[in-house]
Amino acid sequence: MSYFSTPIRLVQNKIVRYPGGREIDRFRGITPPMDDGRPEAWVGSTVTTVGAGTNGKDSTDGMASCILPSGREMLLKEAILLDTKGALGLDHVKEHGNEPAVLVKILDAQYQLGFQCHPTPEYALAHWGEKYGKAECWYILSLREDVEEEPYVLLGFKEGITREKFTECFDKGDIKEIDNLLHKIPVTPGELYWVGPGVPHAVGAGVLCIEAQEPSDITLGARPLNFHYPDATPEAVEKHRNRLLGAYAYDGCTYEDNLKARRIEPVVLSRDGLSQELLLIGEKQTPCFSLSRIEAKGKFTPMATGRCAILIVTQGEGELICDSGSISVKCGDEIFIGADVKNLSYVPKGESMTVIVSHPPGASWD
Repeated sequence: MSYFSTPIRLVQNKIVRYPGGREIDRFRGITPPMDDGRPEAWVGSTVTTVGAGTNGKDSTDGMASCILPSGREMLLKEAILLDTKGALGLDHVKEHGNEPAVLVKILDAQYQLGFQCHPTPEYALAHWGEKYGKAECWYILSLREDVEEEPYVLLGFKEGITREKFTECFDKGDIKEIDNLLHKIPVTPGELYWVGPGVPHAVGAGVLCIEAQEPSDITLGARPLNFHYPDATPEAVEKHRNRLLGAYAYDGCTYEDNLKARRIEPVVLSRDGLSQELLLIGEKQTPCFSLSRIEAKGKFTPMATGRCAILIVTQGEGELICDSGSISVKCGDEIFIGADVKNLSYVPKGESMTVIVSHPPGASWD
């Protein structure tokens, strides 16, 4: 039998990055929840962070582990190599090789994250030799109540912001002025925001979100290279400046048009009684990944997509049942669904269970 004919439990992790982490603990039911400087969970990740293997970081930093049906724990990447067809399916392997081709995170911003953007695949290949850019989206899970202002995101340039204007602010090094170039959007749990490559953005203080993205860790901020590396040569500083300024999408618009383009309304994929699956983001926005929300208020069998999936249970508890077995799940659990899982059903214990499902490229509900 395939390793991946039943749902595979993922081992929860937290990655050292910036202030935060408490709300991930709270979401997972860990007490006492703590802001421990580990504000990101890389869910079902088969890729490493930038800097893995340096500065005391493990060479696998960022990669997720899983527990096979036998009870054996190993990196998900290694498990996929043991049974690539069962994990990913032949069509996916032909198109993307032996990796899921999507990265899922849970992010907890204790304070506002830095102004940044990510490259397109073409720009990433030209400047870093990487095949993935970093399109992404944010699904708002919850908000902190002890922050100074209503939680928000900064997303997209305001109308009239040009490369020249941004360059002027960048060269001055005024981060507050740079932040003010972006639209500031109050957020509510359950909303989905689309962040295309090149779009400037920052997650605001107090936001806990699920992020689905291309599997890349390339980030371009708003600081010169010698801010981070004082010994950088003038040539390296200028190269970084040109590469950074060329990555941003200078397509500013009004607040209303920006919101219309980037806050995505869900679309019903299927219903069965009171249960349903909603498409949160899909091919209309990006071919790189998709995200859906399953609301099970009784046994619910969604349409198969023909691809693997990464699940995060966001409310309730219950069972995932398929032809080859079942697994019990609760809020905060993370599960990998291989291509060999057949006839997967969601069965809540109690009134309901909600699950966010991240799909790789090529998922189709036709």
